[in-house]
Amino acid sequence: ITPDLILEGQGTDASCTYVVTVMTQNDVPIATSPVVDGTYIGQTLKVRISLGANSCWGTVSIEDKLPPVITCQDFTIACDANVNAVPQPAIFEACGGPVDVTSSDSIEDLPCDNEFGRIITRTYTATDARGNSATCDQIISIERADIEDVEFPQNYDGEELPMITCGSSFPTNDDGTPAP
Repeated sequence: ITPDLILEGQGTDASCTYVVTVMTQNDVPIATSPVVDGTYIGQTLKVRISLGANSCWGTVSIEDKLPPVITCQDFTIACDANVNAVPQPAIFEACGGPVDVTSSDSIEDLPCDNEFGRIITRTYTATDARGNSATCDQIISIERADIEDVEFPQNYDGEELPMITCGSSFPTNDDGTPAP
C-alpha cells in the first residue's frame, strides 16, 4: 500500500517521507506492512498514513481481481502419438490458491495435400478461487502418415510364403489375431 493509493486531493509530495502502516481492524499492524499479500483477500484492513505528527487513516478492502496467467505452447506430434500426452499449459496464480483448469477441443481434418492430417485447437480455461478466469489456445498439429511408414504384412501368396487356404493354420499374436 502506497500513500498515493490512500491520500486524496493534491497527491503526495516526493520530498516528504510518509509512513504507511497497515493494520487489522483491532489496530494491530500486520507483519508485512505496508505490503499486503493474498492471505488478506476478503478482509478489510485499516491504513494509517503519517507525516511527522500528522496522520490520516482509512480502510481498504483486499480483493483478488487478477485472473491466473495461462500460457499455451503449440505442439506438432506424429500421427500415432497420444494426443492426451501433450503437456498442459503453464499456469501462474499471483494470489496463490487452487486453480481449476478445463479444456475443450475443436478438431479440423485437413485435405490430403496438407502436411498435417489434422489440427486440434485445444482451448484451456484457468479459473481461480475468486472466479477470475483466463483462456489460451494450444494448437496441436498432427503430422500426416507417410506411405513409407506403413508396415505391410508378409505375403502368404504362394510365392513369398506358403499360401493360406481355408482351414489352414497361420501365425497369430497372443490375442489370436494374425501376426504380421
